[in-house]
Amino acid sequence: MPRKSRSYPNIRVNGDYFRGGGWWSRQFSSHAQEVAAARYEKEVIDLLDQTLPQWATSLRLLWEIKRRAPRRVCISPYTVADAEKFGQVNAYETPTDGAASAPEGVVPYGGSPDDDETVRDERFDLAAYSGTGKGSNSYIHFTPALFRAAHKAADKELLHELVHALRDMEGHSNQVPTTGTILDYENVEEFLAVLVTNLYASERYGPLAQLRFGHGDDQLQGSLRTSAGFLLDANNLRTVRTLASQEADLFSSLAQIRTAPFNPIAEFWNHRTTKYN
Repeated sequence: MPRKSRSYPNIRVNGDYFRGGGWWSRQFSSHAQEVAAARYEKEVIDLLDQTLPQWATSLRLLWEIKRRAPRRVCISPYTVADAEKFGQVNAYETPTDGAASAPEGVVPYGGSPDDDETVRDERFDLAAYSGTGKGSNSYIHFTPALFRAAHKAADKELLHELVHALRDMEGHSNQVPTTGTILDYENVEEFLAVLVTNLYASERYGPLAQLRFGHGDDQLQGSLRTSAGFLLDANNLRTVRTLASQEADLFSSLAQIRTAPFNPIAEFWNHRTTKYN
C-alpha cells in the first residue's frame, strides 16, 4: 500500500518492488523484504516532508505540485531493468498518459536521445500522438541509497525529477531539442529541470555551490554562474523567456526567492517588461 506524503498528499511512495515482483509474492514477502520496503518508503517520505520543505525553491515547487491535485505523483524504486537501460546511478520520470502530458494540439517530440552512430538527430523525431493538454499522473523511479553510495545528493536528484512531474501534470511537457550553446541540455525539459535544481543548490549551498551545465556532470563556469551572466547567452535567454510564458505560476513564485545567489528566473521575471522585453 503506497504511503502518502503528509504535506503533499498527491505524492505517494510505493516500496512494493522490495517486497517482490508480483501480487502473490507480495502477500508472502519475508520480514527482510518488508523492512527494506518500509525503509525505502520512509527515506523518500522524509525527503518530501522534512528535507525539501526547508528550502524555498523546493518548497515552492512542491506547492505547485500539490495544487495540481487530483493528478498524482507515484515514486517507486529504481529497478534492475532501469539500471540496464539508464545506468546504475540514475532516476527517471514518465507520465502515465503521454498525450495528456503534452500541450493541446501539439505533436510533441518523442524524447529519444541522439544516436551518435547515425547521421540524423533522433531528438527531432516526433511522437505518434497529439497532445491534449489535460495533464497526466506521473511516475518517478528513484532510490535515495543509490545516490548516497555514489556520493551524490539524493535531494537534488529527486527535485530534478519532480520538475519533470510538474510539467506532465500541467500538460506542458514537450522535449524540444536544444541547440547551439545549450546543446548539452539535450532538450527544453532537461534545461528547466537543471535550472530549477541549480537554483535549489545555490540557495542551499551558497556561492560555492556546484551548478550543472547540461544534462550531465559538467559545471557552469565563469559569468554563466551569475543570474545576469546566464541570461547574456542568447539561447539561455530565449529558452527562459519561452518557459516563463508557459510556467507563470512557477516562475512568479521562484522569482520571490532572495536567498539564492544564482537565480536567473528571478532576474528574468522581475525585469521581463524592461531589461528583457
